[in-house]
Amino acid sequence: MLTGEVPDPTRIPGGCRFHPRCPALAAGRANGVADACRGTPLPVLPAVDDHVAACHLAAAGGDRG
Repeated sequence: MLTGEVPDPTRIPGGCRFHPRCPALAAGRANGVADACRGTPLPVLPAVDDHVAACHLAAAGGDRG
């Protein structure tokens, strides 16, 4: 679950648009993908079952929060 202020839609952050509020990144659980979270945008990615995700951690098979 994301916490914090909803970002201004006219000032979308670089990389993953959710990285400023990502609990995994804030807690240091984004090892190996933290730089990508902050700098590499990504499309919606296929995930498991009938779910989709747009998360570098999901793409890396890591903890999403």
